Amino acid sequence: MEPEEHPNATAVRRFIDAWFDGDFATWTALAADDIVIHMRGKPAIDGSYHGEAGVMLFFERFAAALVDGFEMEVEDVVADDRYAMAIMRSEYRRGDDSVVLRNACAYKLDAGGRICEAWNVSDSQGPEREFFTLVDAHPSGLGIGQGPQ
Repeated sequence: MEPEEHPNATAVRRFIDAWFDGDFATWTALAADDIVIHMRGKPAIDGSYHGEAGVMLFFERFAAALVDGFEMEVEDVVADDRYAMAIMRSEYRRGDDSVVLRNACAYKLDAGGRICEAWNVSDSQGPEREFFTLVDAHPSGLGIGQGPQ
């Protein structure tokens, strides 16, 4: 019999699903008011985003990254009372170009199980950086809220 998943692992799985499904009500309920998200490896969206306003800025920048579609799969999540780690596989597509990444995402959770800080890094930083370096980026929309394709 497998051990029951830690509640913080379950919270992170719900947080990730809400993020990619565009379920902002669930995402907001799981995120601390002062959440900080650190993104690295994607020049169009590199940076640290603070609070709800910062996260909305992140979504705007992500939508402007001219990605035609993406697929995401959570491979595993492990957690304790303060931190969680998710390993994910993601593929981003633009025209005939695509990049497949395995990401390690670390999460810090508060005593109530809300995510207060997140860090994201991939295993293929060169190809990731090349794919997300845009010469003439403009807002075109990714389709946040449509879920993984």
